[in-house]
Amino acid sequence: MCNLSIKNMKFRHLALANIIPILFLTSCGGGADYRIADKSTDPNYIEKQEDIEYTDRFSDDEIKQEEHIPSEDNDSLENNIDSGGTQENIASDEQVRSNIATEDKPKKTDIKDTRVNTVRRYSAYWAGLHVGDMITSVESKGVYLSDKKEVKAQKFTTIIKSHNLAKLINGYKSETKAVMVFNEEGKYIPNTYSTSYKMRKKHRDITMKYSKDGSEIINETNIPPEKRWKREEVPTNLKLNSPDPLTLVFQARQKIIEVVEKGGKNTFTLPLYDGRRRSNYFFTVYGITKNNLIHITFEEKPVSGYTNNEIRDFKKGATLVTAYLSKDDYLPVWGTAHSFLGKAKIILKKYCKTLNECL
Repeated sequence: MCNLSIKNMKFRHLALANIIPILFLTSCGGGADYRIADKSTDPNYIEKQEDIEYTDRFSDDEIKQEEHIPSEDNDSLENNIDSGGTQENIASDEQVRSNIATEDKPKKTDIKDTRVNTVRRYSAYWAGLHVGDMITSVESKGVYLSDKKEVKAQKFTTIIKSHNLAKLINGYKSETKAVMVFNEEGKYIPNTYSTSYKMRKKHRDITMKYSKDGSEIINETNIPPEKRWKREEVPTNLKLNSPDPLTLVFQARQKIIEVVEKGGKNTFTLPLYDGRRRSNYFFTVYGITKNNLIHITFEEKPVSGYTNNEIRDFKKGATLVTAYLSKDDYLPVWGTAHSFLGKAKIILKKYCKTLNECL
């Protein structure tokens, strides 16, 4: 998840952001956290947040309002990273990944191509101040695998830049890229992932290459090397069936499409490995607002690879991201991230023809 703290303007690189993710800021890649403080508003945004009505309720008595405060599920978090998670957490986490790997396969005739082509810019606001932009480029294309077979794929690029006070303090910037395969079962599976980000004088590059079925990482780099006394390495078994942050965005999007088409409120959980940390993301799809937007929320729960400071932040309360998606492409239009420190708003500001046009 992406956290922003104005206290020290610390950016812990995701999807984030986590994706961020984003869904937008969840897609920061590599593990940036924007610790969010205080309320933020966009003076150009005219819709009243409290005026939420539903044209299609997924649950008559369980629709949550946008201003819902994140629950503080602090049990066992303190020991959650000691050895790749507690036995109880690992067991539940294995069930999450097992569910992903053993889902019923749809008939090929029922599979709809949900890939999309779009370039857009999101802006983030904190305390009324424009603190950053995220430019995303999503392109449907064909790629060749190791067996020289061409398959359908989705290419996803995100560029995040800090602005104003945030830029002055830390000069944060990142570029994250992923290619995911849209397979014959209608699922998005990771193929390649890379992220490069810098903040102040620090810089980090992460790359991951996946097996043909996307279930395991066959090659990964993390430069400079982690300080293992501070951040323990994620065990190999916990990386299995755990996609990168950008692939997670499209796996979640696919699930949301299925929920909306079938009707009914639903929750689901997806695993994530960002090259440094292993987590689970809990999603809830609530309903369709009067403005014909799909209302969802999601939050991150740590599994392995987190520092003690990061765990302490989670004990204070997980960040809840509320997002509103377009029914046309199931991508975010606007959203808020609400943590124990306050709230930030992320808004779609511009559609572009090319990535450079949005920079």
